[in-house]
Amino acid sequence: MVASAPKLALILDKRFAKKEGLYPVKLRITYRRESKYYPTGQDMTEEDFVRQRDCELLRAKKYIGTKEYAQLLAVSKDLNKHVNDANQIIAQMKVFSFDLFEDRAAHRPSTDSDDVFEAIEEKIASLKSEDRIGTAITYENALTSFKKFHAKKKLSLGSINVRFLRAYEKWMVDNGATLTTVGFYLRNLRAVVNIMIDSDKQKMEEYPFGPRRYVIPTKKNSKRALSNEDLRKIINYRPDQFEQRYLAYWLFMYMGNGMNPTDMARLKYANLKSDRVVFVREKTKRTNRESTLIEVHLLPRMKQIIEEWGNEPIDENYIFPVLDESMDSLKVKRAVQQLVKQINKYMRRIGEKLKIEKEITTYVARHSFVTKLISEGGTLILVASGGKNPDAFSRAT
Repeated sequence: MVASAPKLALILDKRFAKKEGLYPVKLRITYRRESKYYPTGQDMTEEDFVRQRDCELLRAKKYIGTKEYAQLLAVSKDLNKHVNDANQIIAQMKVFSFDLFEDRAAHRPSTDSDDVFEAIEEKIASLKSEDRIGTAITYENALTSFKKFHAKKKLSLGSINVRFLRAYEKWMVDNGATLTTVGFYLRNLRAVVNIMIDSDKQKMEEYPFGPRRYVIPTKKNSKRALSNEDLRKIINYRPDQFEQRYLAYWLFMYMGNGMNPTDMARLKYANLKSDRVVFVREKTKRTNRESTLIEVHLLPRMKQIIEEWGNEPIDENYIFPVLDESMDSLKVKRAVQQLVKQINKYMRRIGEKLKIEKEITTYVARHSFVTKLISEGGTLILVASGGKNPDAFSRAT
C-alpha cells in the first residue's frame, strides 16, 4: 500500500448544474493538495444526495419508512462501490499517482520489460487509443528528448536514479530548454516509472523521485491577466492585413468567456442558438460521462468576427476555417497547434506595437477574462459588448 494514501470522497459537483436541480455525483480523489474528479454516472438533487448519504441515521430516527430506506440504501451502496473499488486499487499500489490509478482502473496491462523507452511507447499507444492526442504528443516529445540524452537502444529501469535525473536536467538546460520543459518531461517519466514498478514485475533499488532525492522542477504561475488599459488598447487596435484574422480570433476567445482555442476551432454553425454559442468543452468530454453544455453570450463584436472570418453559414460547417471533416484526431491537434502558434505570433507583434509589457497569448485571453470577471464583475466586458449586461455571460471555467 502507498505510504501516503490519497483521500476519497463522494461529492455533488455543483460546478455543472443540470435541469431540475440535478448535479453529477463524482468521486473526488485528493493527493498532495491536487484533486481529480471521476464520474459515477449518477445525477442527484442536493436533498436526495444528503438523504442517501444519511439514510441509516434517517431510518434510525424513523424519519423515513422501510420502503424509502431500502431505495436510498441501494443508491448509497451503488455510489459507495466506486469508493470501495478505488480503495482496492490504491491499496495495491506502492506509489500513488493519478496516471497509475487511472491505468489500474482501466485494467491496462503493465509492461513485462524493464526498458523505459518501451514502456513510454506503450503509454503513448494507450493514450492514442483513447483519443488523448494532446497528452500522447507530450509523451512523444519527452521520449524523443530522453533518447537524445541516452543515445542507446534501451533505457533500463535501473538506470533511472538521482544522478541520471540531475544529469538530464543539466543537459536540457545547457541545450537551451527551460526548467518548465524539464519538469514537463520528467513528470511523464515518473508516471511511467510508477506504472512499471507497481506491476510487481519490475524492481528498483531506490525510488529516485521525492524530497531528499530528486525533486522535479516546477515553475510558479506568474500573473498573466492583462490590465484594463491593455485590454482597451487591444480591443480598439486597428490591425494591418496580416494581423486582422489572428486579432479577431483572439478577441473572439476573450469575449467568448475566455474560450479554449480547441473549442473555438471545433465550433460549428449548429452551435449558434440565437444570441448564444452553445457547446461542450473538448477538455471535459473524456472526464464527464454526461457532458455539460457551456453557453456563451454572443456579443455584437463576436457576430461581426463570424461574418468577416467565418465559413459559409451552414449548420454542418465549422464556423472558422481551421478544421475540416476529413481530419483525424492527430491532424485536428496539429491544426489547432498551428492556429495557436499563429495567434500568439501576431498578438506578440501587436503587444510590442502597443507597448504592452505582458506577453499576449491565447492562454492570456482566457486568464484575463476569468480574472476580470471575478475581480471587477465584468467591467471590461461592458466595453467589448457595447453596454450589454455582464450577467448575460455564463462562466466557462
